Amino acid sequence: MTTGVTGLAGSFSRAAASYDTFASVQAATASQLLQALPAGLAPGRVLELGCATGSYTALLADRFPASDLYALDFSPAMLVQAAARLAHQPRVRLILADALDFLAAPAQSFDLITANATLHWLPDLPRCARLVAGRLRRRGVLAASLFGPRTFQELAAALEAVCGRPIPVAAQAFPTPAAVAACFAAALPGARVTERSWQETYPSTLHLMRHIKATGTRGGGPPPLILTRRLLADLDAWLLEHRGGCRVTIQLVLLEARR
Repeated sequence: MTTGVTGLAGSFSRAAASYDTFASVQAATASQLLQALPAGLAPGRVLELGCATGSYTALLADRFPASDLYALDFSPAMLVQAAARLAHQPRVRLILADALDFLAAPAQSFDLITANATLHWLPDLPRCARLVAGRLRRRGVLAASLFGPRTFQELAAALEAVCGRPIPVAAQAFPTPAAVAACFAAALPGARVTERSWQETYPSTLHLMRHIKATGTRGGGPPPLILTRRLLADLDAWLLEHRGGCRVTIQLVLLEARR
């Protein structure tokens, strides 16, 4: 399995039972990604990378009822949830695999490769782009949504101000829209990205942290610090003073490419 995946897979597996309750942002990006798919697209074979609990998978199955849909994830616990959701979808095949490992293995090609809120976690995006290009059929489509590095930027600023030092937030390591475009244009000329940003509001920093933990999006490393009541109160106070409350940016990158 790809280096660094085990810890991240564990983070998502621990969040599997709570994911659907808290993954409102991921549901919103899935809807936007589905709407961005090219009109008239009728793929015979579809590959979804990072299906999690299968919410986007279900949308794809409804959109393309005649397609063979392969949905993979590296978290066994997530796939248990997806299997329950998709039990009535006989054309969906769930696969336990790391995305890069699966793409690198010799196998069938696809008319559509898609991923919702997944590719920003991959440790080698240029390799991913090359592998995707190799698995797309002629005139095949890649469509993906990624979170950009400005996601939760207010949380990062609050942590640094309150703690007196930079505190790592996973999103800060996500690729920029320009980097995403460059990676995929090198493998799939004509690849393009669009960027959308909005703010999500939470009752408190504690609620935001619970959202991050319950969706597995903290990342696979150890917690950067212990969230004491005092620290949470100080973060709330800073965000209220400087941002008007616990409002955080979501930076969404939509990627489309054709072979």
